[in-house]
Amino acid sequence: MVAAAFLFSSTDILPLGVARLIANILLLFGLLMMYIGLRQFAGLAPKHRGLLYFLLLISVLFGWYSLADNNYRIRVILAMFAHMLLFLSCASLVYRMDHKGFPERFTLAVFLLLSVASLVRLNAAASHYDNLQFIDSTSPLQVAYVVTITFSMIALTVGFMLMVSRRLRDTLGHLAASSAFAKQRYDARMELERDLKAAVASNQLVMHYQPRVDVKTGMVVGVEALVRWNHPTKGLLGPSQFIQTCEESGMILPIGEWTLRQAVSVLNRLQAEARPGIQMSVNVSAKQFNCASLASQLEPLLKDALFKPQQLELELTESVVIDDPARAEAIMGQLKNMGIRLSLDDFGTGYSSLSYLKRLPIDGVKIDRSFVMDLPEDPGDAAITRAIIAMAHALELQVVAEGVERTEQLAFLRDIGCDEYQGHLFAKALPEQELLALLAANHQ
Repeated sequence: MVAAAFLFSSTDILPLGVARLIANILLLFGLLMMYIGLRQFAGLAPKHRGLLYFLLLISVLFGWYSLADNNYRIRVILAMFAHMLLFLSCASLVYRMDHKGFPERFTLAVFLLLSVASLVRLNAAASHYDNLQFIDSTSPLQVAYVVTITFSMIALTVGFMLMVSRRLRDTLGHLAASSAFAKQRYDARMELERDLKAAVASNQLVMHYQPRVDVKTGMVVGVEALVRWNHPTKGLLGPSQFIQTCEESGMILPIGEWTLRQAVSVLNRLQAEARPGIQMSVNVSAKQFNCASLASQLEPLLKDALFKPQQLELELTESVVIDDPARAEAIMGQLKNMGIRLSLDDFGTGYSSLSYLKRLPIDGVKIDRSFVMDLPEDPGDAAITRAIIAMAHALELQVVAEGVERTEQLAFLRDIGCDEYQGHLFAKALPEQELLALLAANHQ
């Protein structure tokens, strides 16, 4: 753009016609590049690039109006029309930008000025005022046009550089902020990992138990063991606040083993003192499930247990079987041979094929709370829930619905034949002593 401005204003270096021709080519090419850059600045993908280069070719072909007299007026009109079209297109892009600081306003004003200058030159040619002597004369119109073009191109270059500089500064600031945020998240995670190790060592983890209720009778038939973290400064934390970090750091293995021991211990007390025959469900992560020591962890616990192995149920997510279905089937077969029940948790939200339902040795499925939340009003969720229950019953699987909080939900589940439910409608997850009191009241 600066080179084009220099050639427009020079008369000594090159013959005047050649200088004007090269200047016009440089001007149009610079405007094309600026237009494409402005589209990217405005968050728009560069489009019609072929059309733009076609306009450049047309400008070059008609640019030799500086060297010949044939059809001069028509060539000027076409060239000025191409210039004006690009100026207005660039002005439109600057106007549409979200951020409009000084560089944007300044560049917009220059583009509009150039559009007007091109329109005036086009009108002069169309009115037969413009002729070959326009190039060589020092008429006020010629002087004004050359000065406008020269200084405007320099101004455009400066304005565009200011926009790029501001955008670069904003980007670097964003990257710096993102880096600081990433470091903050990393530090928070490292602190959480350290606290988790201390939690296991100092018995800060506690177990709560949420009842599973028979839909028809209203009797508690099982409980789900849910780990909580009694943090010394943050209070009682739910699994959503630390389980992901446990998975990523590998702490899920010792925590999972501790959870199994605690659940079995409580189930022994329930069997001996409170509710014989009640079931205990324990969530098992993918890493814990694929760990070679899972069966060896369970064997001594079941050997001395007061309950039957069928009273212990392991809840697995569908992701457990995705990566290696054959291995998952083998491990599940080993656990089934020990008498343990298996169920798929959060059913319907994973990516496993329905063929796994008939291949895998599972005893039940749990309908994810996302399908239960809007029952019975949402027809889509209602249809999905019906289909899951019908399919599971056809395969002789037990169905548990999670997240039941309203009587309307329970009534709908009862009507379509769901076996069990759990949720705040009956009780939230409770510490052991509160669970014992609830079981005693329910049994009466």
